[in-house]
Amino acid sequence: MKVLLHRLSDEDPETKSNAAYAVGLLCLKSQNTQEILKHYNTILQKLEPLLQIQHHRLLDNACGCLARMIMAHPEAIPVPDVLPQLIQQLPLKEDFDENAPIYEMFVQLCKC
Repeated sequence: MKVLLHRLSDEDPETKSNAAYAVGLLCLKSQNTQEILKHYNTILQKLEPLLQIQHHRLLDNACGCLARMIMAHPEAIPVPDVLPQLIQQLPLKEDFDENAPIYEMFVQLCKC
């Protein structure tokens, strides 16, 4: 997680994009809930500026990361604040594989 958080601030957009993808998967798949949750605020702080960058793949992966974070631990995310920012980036422009976690997140939120 430490390396990926550092890479979310990298100068290279592709590196940031890959880090956002990996962070999202780590949040979703990790069994070490306590370790993951202690980084949620930092991740959100690092993702927020990425949603303003006009690099389609990076935006798509940042959105996918947010969706995975919400699916993994919705109680740890200010969903009413984050969801409008996520929706504003839709439809995805380049990395269409990120549609799957985003739609899964919407279904999960509707079931709550």
